[in-house]
Amino acid sequence: MAWWDHIEEQHADDPRALLNALLSGIAKRIGRPAYRGCPFLNLTTEFPDQNHPGRVVARGNKQEMRARLATIVAKLGAADPDRVASQLALIINGAYATGLFAEPADLRDDLVDAAHKLLAPSLPGRAIAGRGKDTGKRLVRSRK
Repeated sequence: MAWWDHIEEQHADDPRALLNALLSGIAKRIGRPAYRGCPFLNLTTEFPDQNHPGRVVARGNKQEMRARLATIVAKLGAADPDRVASQLALIINGAYATGLFAEPADLRDDLVDAAHKLLAPSLPGRAIAGRGKDTGKRLVRSRK
C-alpha cells in the first residue's frame, strides 16, 4: 500500500481530500489497459483454502484497507466508522470487479459519488463535498 501511504502524506490534514484522492487513484488503476483485477481478490479466487499463504496475504490487505478507511471516516466524523469503512470496502471491491468487464469511462465520478452518498447519512449536519449530482452515465461500454 505504498501508493496509499504517498497519498496520505499529501492529504494528511484533509480527510475529505484524502478519501477523494484515494478513490480517484483506485479508479485510475482500474482504468489502465493492462488491468486484470485486484490481485488480492484474484488470490482469494485462485486459492480457496482459508489457510493458504496467498489467501492470508490477501485477507491481510483487505483488513488493512478497511482499517485505513475507518481511520479516514472517523476523522470525517462518521457515527460508526467501522461499519462505514466496511461499506466503502464493498463499493471499492465492486469497482475492482466492474473494471474487469466494463470500460471505466465514468468510474472515478461514480466511485467518488457512491462513497459520498454512503457517507452523507453517517455525518449528521454535515455534507461531503463532491459532484453533488448523478449524471446518469454508467459503465456500459465493453473493455476493448
